[in-house]
Amino acid sequence: MGAKQILEIIEDYAKTYTAFEEIQKREGQNILPKYGDQKTGLIGEFYAKLYILNKDYKDVEYAASGAPFDISYTNKNSKTVKVQVKTANTGFSKTNTLSPIKKGWDFLYLISLDKNFKPIGFWIQEYREDMFKGKDRIPSAKY
Repeated sequence: MGAKQILEIIEDYAKTYTAFEEIQKREGQNILPKYGDQKTGLIGEFYAKLYILNKDYKDVEYAASGAPFDISYTNKNSKTVKVQVKTANTGFSKTNTLSPIKKGWDFLYLISLDKNFKPIGFWIQEYREDMFKGKDRIPSAKY
């Protein structure tokens, strides 16, 4: 593989990255989070939102940047539910490490993607205080 091929790949990557950015910045769009430069996480949040919408929950919204959760929705009992999403691309990741998990959510969705960014694993963990062992967050961990 030569420099020309690498430059073409970089150009393709830039086009894809830019396409995500343009959608995120589009006024009134809510199919993707408005913020986020880690596109693997962005893709995982998109799949999580599709899952939630498929359950017919209402008021499905992405959280503001910096919130301890990624998505909120209203369940069938009219309760607001907060979801933290963690996404790993097991097809490409060399470190197999998830970023820290902060408190402030009701459910944790763990999503595993293949090399084509398609989900190959989806796990749901309900919040339990004992998971944090008296701390404010769960540190980075290998999966």
